[in-house]
Amino acid sequence: MIENLSKLKNQEQINALKPERIGTVNGVTYYEHPVYGDEAPLIINKAGFWYYSDELELPEAD
Repeated sequence: MIENLSKLKNQEQINALKPERIGTVNGVTYYEHPVYGDEAPLIINKAGFWYYSDELELPEAD
């Protein structure tokens, strides 16, 4: 479902901007990028680190 995750730089800055939660699908919670909004892929938080997903919109459940 999610492949090729890339760490976002400036993790603390992302946390400070409080990304908006879009929804949860199959146990993965997606957030809108707090700076680039819908012009960037959705991001996820895993173990306290932010990653880009491959999704531009909230995916459907499998």
